[in-house]
Amino acid sequence: MQHGTELERFRAQWQEEVAKQRPRHTRAAPAASSAASPAPPAPPPAAPPPAAPPADHAPTDEARSAPKGKARSAYADRLAALLDTLVPAHEAAAEAAARSAADAHDTGADAHDTGADAAAAPPSPTALATDLDALHVEADAAPTIPPPGAAPAPPPRPPQTVHALHPADVDAPLPAARLPDEVWMCVFQHALAPTPAPPPAPRVQEHTEYRAPPHPWRVWTGADYVTLEACARVCWKFRLLTAHPQLWRAVAHATYVPPQIPPSRSLAALRDARQQGWRDLFVYEPRVRQHGVYIAACTYTQQGLSEENVWVRVLHVVQFYRYLRFFPNGRCLSWLTTDAPRDTVHQLVPGMRAKGLAAGRWHLLTDASGGTGTVVVEDLHDPTVPHYRFQMTLHLVHAPGRWHRLELIEHASLHLRTGEVLPFPPQKHQRPFFFSRVRGYGV
Repeated sequence: MQHGTELERFRAQWQEEVAKQRPRHTRAAPAASSAASPAPPAPPPAAPPPAAPPADHAPTDEARSAPKGKARSAYADRLAALLDTLVPAHEAAAEAAARSAADAHDTGADAHDTGADAAAAPPSPTALATDLDALHVEADAAPTIPPPGAAPAPPPRPPQTVHALHPADVDAPLPAARLPDEVWMCVFQHALAPTPAPPPAPRVQEHTEYRAPPHPWRVWTGADYVTLEACARVCWKFRLLTAHPQLWRAVAHATYVPPQIPPSRSLAALRDARQQGWRDLFVYEPRVRQHGVYIAACTYTQQGLSEENVWVRVLHVVQFYRYLRFFPNGRCLSWLTTDAPRDTVHQLVPGMRAKGLAAGRWHLLTDASGGTGTVVVEDLHDPTVPHYRFQMTLHLVHAPGRWHRLELIEHASLHLRTGEVLPFPPQKHQRPFFFSRVRGYGV
């Protein structure tokens, strides 16, 4: 009975505290009105029946006469007091959230009810956030309606340039992988097409003079096989497409024209004789490259004298360069100078006049096997030496796909008045010519 008496005393103290706090609330609800409020959570399990109290703690007459529903009534009063405390705070939070949502979307409508049901069950923060996200999506997805009488918007134009087709943003999606092969073949053919050759822009110096020729020596550039090979390195699909015979047939027909091959020989007959594909023909058949300069750097020593001490032997190292540039119309330029390549390649243009600069003609001869070739340069005329003509015979070293090396075999001079031909003796300081591409020449 001791446990039962302590429980009764605790319940009595609890009821006194609830009765003291009830007058502080303006919206105190009686216990009878608690039936309209939401159902309270399940009450805790009933305590086990207390054991019989000892004689000195026997229950009083008031405790014996207390009704059995007194515990339930006290629990309902406590819940009512708690609801009276929480309801105003929930109502204020719901009204503030509704006002902020209305101000943000300019709708002027409240998304939540303010009646007794809303006061009894205010919206949760998760539900409120979901409603706000839905309102944002609806506002973004709402189509803009043009004003009455306005002209309709024009349809989007297809891309007209490469820059419009390829967005500047690398992260933006580009449906290049979904384009059919026929479209890419058209793109590659357009990239291979010859373009107008850039006009010469010589750098005239003190010891040079420029006179524009009556007719340009190079009107069109060659087939841009450099760009085609660069595209082949992008992916395996481009590698397969760029190896198509139709593309390399166009490259071969644009490259192997006289003076690269004899005028009496056709390219189809050359291909049948070599028994190769168009790309293999372009790689293995000798050719003279025309989008750069062949340069030979020569060095020799010359004995000098010392003014301070005659017993000291002085040797001077002299370096000079030979330049050869070939043009598709059969003309060529040869220049012997001490100027470095960076100062010379942009002056090696038709119409330039300088000491050691000669203009002539060239043609290529190949053997039956097609492994090597011989370049013959003749009728080289230097305005500073008007009575002489020069000719050179060079060996095109076998280097499939590159063809970047020329070795001087014979160099001779012809006197125009006497007809005497004098070959130049072989020189120890003579070096082979190596090709160097110049971007300003095109392809």
